[in-house]
Amino acid sequence: WAVAYGWCRYVFLIGATQVCAFGGTAITAALNNRIGNDVGFLMNRPYFTGYQGTAQTGFANTAGFHQITMDTVGALPRGGNGDSYGGWSASNHWYASQVAGWYLVIADLYAVPPPAGTAGILTAGIFCSSSGGVTPSSTPDNYQQVYYPTTDNSPPGAFGMGMYYLEPGEYVYPMLSAASWGGTWGTEV
Repeated sequence: WAVAYGWCRYVFLIGATQVCAFGGTAITAALNNRIGNDVGFLMNRPYFTGYQGTAQTGFANTAGFHQITMDTVGALPRGGNGDSYGGWSASNHWYASQVAGWYLVIADLYAVPPPAGTAGILTAGIFCSSSGGVTPSSTPDNYQQVYYPTTDNSPPGAFGMGMYYLEPGEYVYPMLSAASWGGTWGTEV
């Protein structure tokens, strides 16, 4: 199977049949379009670091998700402005991809504790508008659920982490849900 028919240097195997997929310079163009873009993405990775500078309040005491307002672009530990490609939207509080590729999205979210004697569940979520042009069947993606109060009385927080393939213009933002929180609730900064 190593040698193909003269002009065709690359072979795909389908069952036991050889099928010539690319010939001559077509393989070079295909590699430039696919692998070249991916290598370029890895060599100049986009990044965004943002946080909430002002707490949100007045969320209803339901199990529904609420968008968390990331209102500040953060500086990176080793310098930089926190948004290498300028994808952060100050008006919509989301990050929109400027270049296609795989993005690791991490959200570390905290809520104001519920009233004393109240037990609730906090759930982290990540909203993704679409991934690679495909609209999700349900949104947001649910991640860590935390029962509160905890045994060590730490502040109520939940963590979300997901990998998303984003085309230019597709966006993500963090969401938080608090069920049985004992009244309206808000975020903790």
